[in-house]
Amino acid sequence: MYASDPSSRPRRAAAATPTVFAYGLRTGAVRLLARAGSERALAKGHGAPLADLAFGPAAGDGRHLLASADDAGVIGVWGVSGGGGGGALECARAALVAPASARAGAPG
Repeated sequence: MYASDPSSRPRRAAAATPTVFAYGLRTGAVRLLARAGSERALAKGHGAPLADLAFGPAAGDGRHLLASADDAGVIGVWGVSGGGGGGALECARAALVAPASARAGAPG
């Protein structure tokens, strides 16, 4: 059996909507860029490089949820709005959850 190198794992640390492009930085932060205009935002919270990002479908008000996962197993959910040229690009953390093994003493 081969030992796998985590650095060679395929990553998809980028995601897009019709109005916003998001990508993961080595620091674990998520950079968001408006596809039309110069607005940008930075979502901080992860402490390890990102392994995956994905946008969910737009809500009725045009906002999107962005899910993120890092190499340490931390999962993030972010609310993203704006970026369509009609307002500031905003990103608010909705949740950031560490794996159970990292929450020693926490009820399971």
